[in-house]
Amino acid sequence: MRAGAVVFGDGVPIDTIMAAAVAGLRRDGIAVAGLLQRFGAGRAGCRREMWVEDVAGATCYRIDQDLGPGAVGCVLDEGGLGVAAAALRRAAGSAAEVAVVNRFGKSEAAGRGLRDEIAAILMAGMPLLIAVRDDLVADWEAFIGQRATVLAADAGAIRAWARDVVRPDVPA
Repeated sequence: MRAGAVVFGDGVPIDTIMAAAVAGLRRDGIAVAGLLQRFGAGRAGCRREMWVEDVAGATCYRIDQDLGPGAVGCVLDEGGLGVAAAALRRAAGSAAEVAVVNRFGKSEAAGRGLRDEIAAILMAGMPLLIAVRDDLVADWEAFIGQRATVLAADAGAIRAWARDVVRPDVPA
């Protein structure tokens, strides 16, 4: 299994780091498919909007729902997640050299979210870059059935791992 878990904690700008790594891989001539996470503007008393970008098509999908000020329930929108899931299924069947997934989060750890689509990418044998919160690494390892290949939350380290996995015979 060729999966690199980009482990991050609070205060780490993981979305910016993942976007920089994907941009760098593209500059290196490596085809990337999958999803990157983006946040929209915050609303008074509410969380910021959550979006994912389909990096192959540069299309963004909103994956949260506005539950109103002070809401404490899950803000993920099943409809938005369904559209994101379709983008990941396309990535799993594409000719891309690397797939990127914005998160292995609480939903995936609980058996929901984009878990099936992540599994499809892994089963297809495609190298996978995935962001995993530091408190969910054990859940990630249980999901993949082995110790995680942990990558530093650093665009250069992520690119180096992906280049080595995709083109091991080409010097960096």
